[in-house]
Amino acid sequence: PCSMQRESPPTSPQSSAAFVSLINATCELVSVAPADTWLDVGAHGYLCATFQIDGIGCIVSHRPTDPDLLLIHCVFGPVPEARSTEALLALLQLNLALHGGHSPFFAADTERNLLLCVDKRLHDLHAAHLAQILENLATQALAWREVWLPHE
Repeated sequence: PCSMQRESPPTSPQSSAAFVSLINATCELVSVAPADTWLDVGAHGYLCATFQIDGIGCIVSHRPTDPDLLLIHCVFGPVPEARSTEALLALLQLNLALHGGHSPFFAADTERNLLLCVDKRLHDLHAAHLAQILENLATQALAWREVWLPHE
């Protein structure tokens, strides 16, 4: 989940420290072991924290291309083969409806998993807000799985 394809400048020590502090405060709030022991450092110096919320993977990435921008995404699960055209068309329609500055958007990873992504500014987040975002994303993922995945 933590990979980039182009070279990027390293994150500043201050923004990295702010990210780690936010993640550790969120871990404390949701009673998870501190992130210092499991925080991933990507190939180009960016950081990723993966939370499991009700069995749903939610990933918070701190990218060096914009030290104050975080990408938060949730793995909804695989796009169902038998209904992939219907599912992808519905997602494209949702992307268009949601489109705007820092609106949530759907994407797919290399394993054909559907992702719901949200960009947030590091300086605008606190632990309770991040925990609420992660919980909301996981709730949406569980609802999507109930509708789409049993049909496979």
